[in-house]
Amino acid sequence: MIIQGTNRPIVLKFDQDVSGLSDLIVTIWDRKGTLIKEYKTADLTIVGDTVSCPLTEAESAALPLYSVTLEAKGLDDGETVFWDKLTVNVVRRNDKSISLEA
Repeated sequence: MIIQGTNRPIVLKFDQDVSGLSDLIVTIWDRKGTLIKEYKTADLTIVGDTVSCPLTEAESAALPLYSVTLEAKGLDDGETVFWDKLTVNVVRRNDKSISLEA
């Protein structure tokens, strides 16, 4: 779950150590298949099988309600590695200091 208006990173735990990949890309898509955000290796904090994707308050507040899809792909010894898509619920929270998307 992602709460609109949070600035906590999205943390992904993979089924293998991804710290040795030469490249890793994590993307966020809306329900229509429109790209919302793309993280490249340099944007991510990677420790073993855990990846942290930074998220600002403004970015999370702009996420569409209900759900988004996260996808990840990596490059390992010249071969592209894909993981299953992950659907994540986006929850609206009332907050007096930020304007949330409807």
